[in-house]
Amino acid sequence: MADASPYALRLSHAASWVRCAAFSRMNRTPQAAIIENAADHTVREEGTAMHEAAHWMFMGLDVSSSAKMSNGVVLDDEMVDAAQFYFDTVMGYDDSLAEWVIERQLAAPRIHAQCGGTPDAFALYDEPFGNVRPVHIRIVDFKGGYRFVDVFLNWQLMGYLAAILDYAPGFDENDTVVEFVIVQPRCYHRDGPVRTFRTTVGECRDHINALHHAAAIAMGDYAQAVSGPQCGDCAGRASCSVAHAAAGRALEVAGEPDVYDLPVNALDYEMQRIEQAQAILQARLTGLQAQASYLIRKGAVLPHYALESGQGRLMWLDENAEQAALTMGDLMGADLRKPARAITPLQALHKMPKELIEQYAQRRRGEVKLVRFDSNAAVKAFSHLKKD
Repeated sequence: MADASPYALRLSHAASWVRCAAFSRMNRTPQAAIIENAADHTVREEGTAMHEAAHWMFMGLDVSSSAKMSNGVVLDDEMVDAAQFYFDTVMGYDDSLAEWVIERQLAAPRIHAQCGGTPDAFALYDEPFGNVRPVHIRIVDFKGGYRFVDVFLNWQLMGYLAAILDYAPGFDENDTVVEFVIVQPRCYHRDGPVRTFRTTVGECRDHINALHHAAAIAMGDYAQAVSGPQCGDCAGRASCSVAHAAAGRALEVAGEPDVYDLPVNALDYEMQRIEQAQAILQARLTGLQAQASYLIRKGAVLPHYALESGQGRLMWLDENAEQAALTMGDLMGADLRKPARAITPLQALHKMPKELIEQYAQRRRGEVKLVRFDSNAAVKAFSHLKKD
C-alpha cells in the first residue's frame, strides 16, 4: 500500500534500493518532486483505494462500487472484487489460532535505523499449523496493480519479516516457519492470483543481512546508481546521469544488414535483453516527458513538443448539481437515474449458494500472449521439500 512513510528507506521500495543504492536519495531531489507531481498515478491511487476498501471489510463494513475512497478514487466493480478477494483470502485461513495484524506500521532496526514499512496483514501462530511444514508466521501482501510480483525471495516481504521479528522477538528462531503470500487479483498469471512461498527464518537470514548491507550503502555517502528495471519506479530518473547513459546505449546502431535466423537459445536470450533495455528506455522517456511538461508550463519552448489538452469526460459539477438535474428530468418526464445493478458475482457468493450464482456468471478466458518463463520455477517448486 502506498503510504506517507516516515522512513527514509521504505520496505515497499526494498527491491529498488537493493539494486540501486542511490534510489532513495534520488527520490528526495527537487527534480524528483517535479516528476512525482506530473506522473500518472492512476494505478497506484486505485491500489490505495482498494487497500482502504479492504480495510473497511476487516472492520465489518459493507463496500460497494461507486463508493468514494479518501483519496478521491471511486470504486468500480473490478476494484471491489479485488478488495473482496484479498479479504476472503486472509479470512480463509484458520484465524482462530492467531489474531491478524492489519496495516500496522513497523520499524525494521535490524535493517537500518531509518528503515520500516507497513505490512498489509500478518499473523503470528503460537500453535503452528499447516501441511508440509507448520506455519509460525504468515505475511500476506495485497497488490492492486497489473504488473506481476513474484513471491519467491521477495525483498519487500523479507523486509517485513525482519520488522516483524523486531516486533515479536519470541519468533526469532531459525526453525520458525514463515509463509509469504502475494495476493494479486488484477494480474492474470499462470501461477494464479494467490502465490505462496514457505521457508524458515534461518533460511531468510542471509537475505535479511543483504538488506542490512544494502541499507548501509544506500544511507552512506557513496551510494552509487545502477540502471535496471527499478528505474521505472524512480522519480529521479530524468535527472540521473546513469539512467541517461543506459538509455543512450540502448539506442540505434547503424551497419550493414544481414539476414540471420537466431538459434533458439540466442532468441530467448536476446528477448530478455531487449525487454530489459525497453524497461530502461521507457523509464527514461517517462521521466523526460514529466520534466518537459513541467518546463513548458513554466514558459519554456521545446522545438518538437508542446502541451495539448484533450477533451475530458462530461461530468456533473457536484452532488447538488446532480440532484438538481434529476429534479429537472422528473419535471420534464425524463428519468435520469441509473438503472439498478446487481452487486458483483464475487460478492453475491457471500449471500447465495455457489451453484446458483454459477448459473448466471462465468469467468471469461483472457487473451493468449507470449509470456516470459520464470527461471526460478524449479527452485520454487521444490523449496518446500527442504529439510528443517
